[in-house]
Amino acid sequence: QCIKYGSFSAANTYVFDEIPVPFIFDEETTYEITGRDIVEIISLAEGLDKRQYTVVLCLNATLQQNIKPTLLFRGQGVRGPMRQERKLYDPRVDVIFQQNAWMDIATMKEWFTSFNAQSDRGSTRQISAPNKWLICD
Repeated sequence: QCIKYGSFSAANTYVFDEIPVPFIFDEETTYEITGRDIVEIISLAEGLDKRQYTVVLCLNATLQQNIKPTLLFRGQGVRGPMRQERKLYDPRVDVIFQQNAWMDIATMKEWFTSFNAQSDRGSTRQISAPNKWLICD
């Protein structure tokens, strides 16, 4: 039986949300197991306090994870280290670089193109079919 929300099936009803995540949460606190005689303090690389990313998650109403999570990093992703870093991520995760690590119009278009391709995988309908409902929070 196909559950429907108005004219949209549960499999074609998606919810989308972005969660900002800083790399550095608190530079003033050190955590260690109680009772340790030696506590090592690791100094962070310069610039990590400014590094952040946004996790973009999208599920359909059947709770199937058929859309890859996206990591949206601050930067252009064109320098050697960042270009190499992109290759290190699991292929089940999309990685996008954006100047401020948030969804602007160009980034949303890039993400939506990937969303369309992934949500249509295994489907016989056209990618631009009007029967998908994407709810953005």
